Amino acid sequence: MNLKNFNYKKKNYIIQVDNRKLYIKPEEKKLSLLKILLIHRINIFYQCNSGYCGSCNIKLIYGTIYQFQTSIACIQPGYILACVCQIQSNIKIQI
Repeated sequence: MNLKNFNYKKKNYIIQVDNRKLYIKPEEKKLSLLKILLIHRINIFYQCNSGYCGSCNIKLIYGTIYQFQTSIACIQPGYILACVCQIQSNIKIQI
């Protein structure tokens, strides 16, 4: 394999939700986790879409996410707000 031509940014991620796997396209990685879940028709409750209400909190089992906006909603340790996070690796979540 020629490593010079290997583009790491084009790597697809996988989101595992319960027993279902979602294969994320490279262009979807720019979206919030909430938008990705909605595109893939995963039922998730949400309201404000801004990190204020905390209604889209989900449990992150493993993986790396980037929180691009500070939220004021109170969430338990191990939980994330899907509306203000982007995925940075393969992740497993529980809704």
